[in-house]
Amino acid sequence: MDISPSRTLDPVSVRWLEEAGIHAVAELEKVGAIEAYRRIKVLHAKEANLTMLWALVGGLTGTHWLEVPPEVKDALKRQLNEDKYPKAEGRRRLSKHP
Repeated sequence: MDISPSRTLDPVSVRWLEEAGIHAVAELEKVGAIEAYRRIKVLHAKEANLTMLWALVGGLTGTHWLEVPPEVKDALKRQLNEDKYPKAEGRRRLSKHP
């Protein structure tokens, strides 16, 4: 089914999804909200904000972005941050001193 404007995704969000190569609900489900948000953020760095991510989650769960629970928002923010700044586990220190 094509993505269309709804209670969860407004016409701008739908257009941005299409610009990001996501044209159907099944495609959004496959890539997930985080990846869809990243693709949109590349294209609309100044305009896209976390509200867009909440709307994408809402689009996947059938809820309005304002109804996305705070703990879900926090988990999504952590995931974005972890992906942006991966932990350096297993890496050697580059310092000359032990």
